[in-house]
Amino acid sequence: MRRISWGAVLLVVVTVLVTLIAPSSTAPVQAQPGRMGINGLTVGNDGSVPGQDQIQALANAGAAWARIEFKTDPFGGTDSPAFYQAYDVLFDRYAAAGVQVLGLVDNVTQPGGPDQWQANAWETTGGNGNNDYLRGLATMSARIAAHFQGRMRYLEVWNEPNAPLTYLHPSNFAALLTETYAMTKIYNQIDVQIVSGGLHSHTIYGLSCDSAGAVYLGNTYHAGISTGTFLWARDHIGTWPLDAIGYHPYLRHDGLMPGHELDYYLDCVHGSYGWHGDGHKPMWITEFGWRSDYVGEGTQAGNIRTAFGVFHGRGDVQMALLFTHIDFFEPYGIWYAGCDLNDPGCRKPGPYAAFTESVG
Repeated sequence: MRRISWGAVLLVVVTVLVTLIAPSSTAPVQAQPGRMGINGLTVGNDGSVPGQDQIQALANAGAAWARIEFKTDPFGGTDSPAFYQAYDVLFDRYAAAGVQVLGLVDNVTQPGGPDQWQANAWETTGGNGNNDYLRGLATMSARIAAHFQGRMRYLEVWNEPNAPLTYLHPSNFAALLTETYAMTKIYNQIDVQIVSGGLHSHTIYGLSCDSAGAVYLGNTYHAGISTGTFLWARDHIGTWPLDAIGYHPYLRHDGLMPGHELDYYLDCVHGSYGWHGDGHKPMWITEFGWRSDYVGEGTQAGNIRTAFGVFHGRGDVQMALLFTHIDFFEPYGIWYAGCDLNDPGCRKPGPYAAFTESVG
């Protein structure tokens, strides 16, 4: 009852804040170079590393940044010497192409299941949300961040904690952020910025701050404060244990997305973390995109242009990374599946052009 009551209260508060802080209409702004990119090529499921020419194709399309997932399955489920050898090659190839890397650690980095990562949740057991799985992932994340220090300045922690397949109770997510911050920046002083795992959002049930993920984010702050994990972090570092807020605005898969709807969702999320004193921290849009089999390539291209225009025009969005480069399991890409990225015939003409013309 306590958690449900809090969510209802927070939804009202965030909605009011959005009304108060919603920006007025402005003239189109110019793209700001160096802030935008794409969900890029990473180590394959067989441990293979993408070729330099394929990574260069991302840079040639205009990507200044790429998001890569750290996966350990090809290396026995651990960050073994072979794991670091493969990712060293990958990082060197991105550096040679002039593309900066955002790393992602999640359930692919440390294999496990919901019964492990949801254990000891405040919402279900009265615990503080921490558990052996989350501590293990945080410890591995610190080793990864230390190894790539100087080559990876930002690390995203978890992927879509509010989505069904990767769901963390808010107390689990708060505990994971605290553990990761402790292992990287408090105990080991590793020079890396922690981006909270991208919140999934949608418009399946219409536009609302709840569907925007803002209520889940507020519940994470509330759980972290109530269980003491966030308070411990604040006592040690003077702030809550995240440097930027990751976000995945998946709006209007049925057609064209008006820019004001995306602005509204961004305002919802900013209102949620701003209410907890973190309003000065930026948002990182670590995924957004549209399936061309749902909306058609023309609408996919139009929505990409609209979204990047919104992101460029907001001071609270530091980075936006399109999902994704190629149609590998669902057709979100700007290249067709199974193609050489350097083959012009493999590009989706409209979406590819929209990306290259919008990233800045």
